[in-house]
Amino acid sequence: MTDKELRNELWTGAIPIRLTLVDNEIATMSPPEQMYVMAPRMGYLQTLATQAYEHFQEFLPPGDTRFWLDYEGLPLKWSIPTGVLYDLLAKKRDLPWELTVHFRTFPDEVLLKCNDSQTVRAHFYNSLKEAMYIMYGSAGSVMQLSQQVQTQLWKSIEDGMDMETYDTSTSTLPSSTTQPNKSIRAVPVRMYLMGDKRVASDDPQVGFASMSMTWDHIVCSSRPVPSVDAVNGCGSLGNLLQKVLPELFAAEEKETNEVNVSVSQVPSSMDADTLADAIRTHLSVTSVEGMVLDTARGTASMTVKSMHRSRDEICQQISEGACELELATCKLLLESPVVEQTLVSQAEVWIQGMQLPLSTPLEWLCTNLRHPDCFVHLIVRMPCRLL
Repeated sequence: MTDKELRNELWTGAIPIRLTLVDNEIATMSPPEQMYVMAPRMGYLQTLATQAYEHFQEFLPPGDTRFWLDYEGLPLKWSIPTGVLYDLLAKKRDLPWELTVHFRTFPDEVLLKCNDSQTVRAHFYNSLKEAMYIMYGSAGSVMQLSQQVQTQLWKSIEDGMDMETYDTSTSTLPSSTTQPNKSIRAVPVRMYLMGDKRVASDDPQVGFASMSMTWDHIVCSSRPVPSVDAVNGCGSLGNLLQKVLPELFAAEEKETNEVNVSVSQVPSSMDADTLADAIRTHLSVTSVEGMVLDTARGTASMTVKSMHRSRDEICQQISEGACELELATCKLLLESPVVEQTLVSQAEVWIQGMQLPLSTPLEWLCTNLRHPDCFVHLIVRMPCRLL
């Protein structure tokens, strides 16, 4: 699967949800039928408000309404994308996801005030501006979008994750695929750290099931992370987690003769196999693995391994910076030496509903697995004994 195909799969991904009106808001003798909906993973649950009201309105008592949802009694934060909420909270990952609908008694002590979809839209644009500033040092490109483009962009999210319209609306942003050579200064990450109070399950497909959860069990934070930092070792998902949450890893670590490398100024005519052969020859290494080539940007990332050269020797040669190839001179940059990393028992890391290798480059995550607000939403579940 190509990066473009993966991105399209993520944009079209949806969670089947069954909505049930809370009992104490039913003003009729007979309860309403439950409502079924396919909610885009990268959208927001609050955008279901109009559709849900139209379905349940004849069963509601008279009075003002403020839409909100709960999962097993836990109010759902409307500012968190739907897929992140599901990955974070769903216990057995059964489908459809069972949620309860409310139109009264909005829990102001738990949720941010949300009057209508315009509040969600404003939150989205604030997040997008924050991400642009983290990535490129300025949010000016977002603030310069015309009102027409802003409306079109929001509709691409509100109406069901239209990737084509989103790409058209964001074509002037530096993160757009139409501006592939704009380097990323740092990766915007939203991290959700869960103190996982879970118990063993008899079902081998479940492993362990969550106990009752409140938002006090979850720490949400935002941070910029350098996409490539040879000194501090923040070039990969594992390096990021090891720096931010060292307790997430098993005590034993083993250095290897492996190095993560990024390459720039790659000719558009060069394919992955040709580049891998050139790097292997230039560095005199045994193998080149995990090649991720972006021909549009002229960049690539990979892991090089050697059976006869030390890691320090490889790093020293890479620090010289250039790789004389037959077709062109490519620039090499050391991302980080590779350390075999193992998560502690019962620890899990989720992005977009997937558990990825710890060697996954951060810049690749930012390009391919980010949400429409350009943040990478990262879920970390940790055993409570480590908190």
